[in-house]
Amino acid sequence: MPSRRTYLNWLIDFTENYEINSVILFGTLKTQPSGLPSTITLCWIENGVISTERLMVFK
Repeated sequence: MPSRRTYLNWLIDFTENYEINSVILFGTLKTQPSGLPSTITLCWIENGVISTERLMVFK
């Protein structure tokens, strides 16, 4: 895949077409991504702990 965004869009297409209903995806990022669709739940893990300050839930 040429970029993380391309891969993420590919997974979003699968979920929108009901080909899959859930994915657990881990990645290393410097900051939280912006502009994510409402179907994504993002948990920020820092130093092995889920940060409630930086928890973003979309539903």
